[in-house]
Amino acid sequence: MHHDEPAESGPVEQPPPAFYACRSGGPLWQAGVVLAGAAALALLLPEAGLRLLALLFAVPPLVWGSYELLCRRAGLALEAEALVLRQPAALRPLRIPYAHVAGLTPWTRAPRLGLAYYVPRPPLEGEDDPRPPRLRFAATVPLADLPAALADLRRRVEQARPADPRMPPLPDATLRRGLRARRFRRASLLVALFLSTPLLVVVAVRVAFALRNALHFFLLK
Repeated sequence: MHHDEPAESGPVEQPPPAFYACRSGGPLWQAGVVLAGAAALALLLPEAGLRLLALLFAVPPLVWGSYELLCRRAGLALEAEALVLRQPAALRPLRIPYAHVAGLTPWTRAPRLGLAYYVPRPPLEGEDDPRPPRLRFAATVPLADLPAALADLRRRVEQARPADPRMPPLPDATLRRGLRARRFRRASLLVALFLSTPLLVVVAVRVAFALRNALHFFLLK
């Protein structure tokens, strides 16, 4: 009697690299039109105060246009063994091995992907056992195709998840609590910077006037 031999299980096929781009907020020509109009208005107005007011109207589209230009290189890159978070204003991308990812979830109304991950720490001097890893939280930029990115990343994380009791999966409630705390810290920093802006403007104006008076003094001396 012939018995079928069990098929040999080959190596798990690794998915190809993928990149999920940042969601675009709109064409840049709109910001260019507003900037050009504000610059032309500032040149035509006779009063210095009105010119400054016209230039202030150009600040929001300038910030938005700069963010859109930086956002074109930002997104989520999925490599063979790690994910790479590319933020618009970050000097270096954040690279996280799939085996260190503790949890994934859609985050905020914008299509962002929130995640928790472990950062291994070396043992202290004179000790053999490594210290417990640190738990960190991060979030992507708004992604153009969040469902596809989340499904792809979850599949890669499940394939690479280690059997390490020091790096267990994180419950969704704990993940969201950590992401909310991270958002609160970042929002507090932005509010502090915003509230300190008038003081910085006053200091800059005083320094500019002092430099102008010193220059006039030396030129007329």
